[in-house]
Amino acid sequence: DCDTQVIVAQDITTDANDVQQLKPMLENCKEVNGKRPEMALADAGYWSKANAQLADEQTELFIATTKDWKRRKELREADPPRGRIPKWYGLKERMERKLRTKRGRGIYRKRSQSVEAVFGQ
Repeated sequence: DCDTQVIVAQDITTDANDVQQLKPMLENCKEVNGKRPEMALADAGYWSKANAQLADEQTELFIATTKDWKRRKELREADPPRGRIPKWYGLKERMERKLRTKRGRGIYRKRSQSVEAVFGQ
């Protein structure tokens, strides 16, 4: 939980990357807390079209599509998007656009603040 820095679900895996871990963690959150989170923030290791499709009316996802250092550089250089979302945008383009909005930038900024603090604690 970004606000309280309380770990709301956990698991251990031997998988080399996190791409297969988002769905089990959302399910784990539901099992432990009685509901899925309202928002889930994930780094680029979790990005996949299948994971982007896990968003529903209860859980909004913010998943980086590129590594953090590339994301920070992009956000510094790009203006927030304006206007309607082009109809041809796929899941990746929609997620990238959402992360570039003022709201998306503010929300995703919490990811490193909350994760790193929990590791330290």
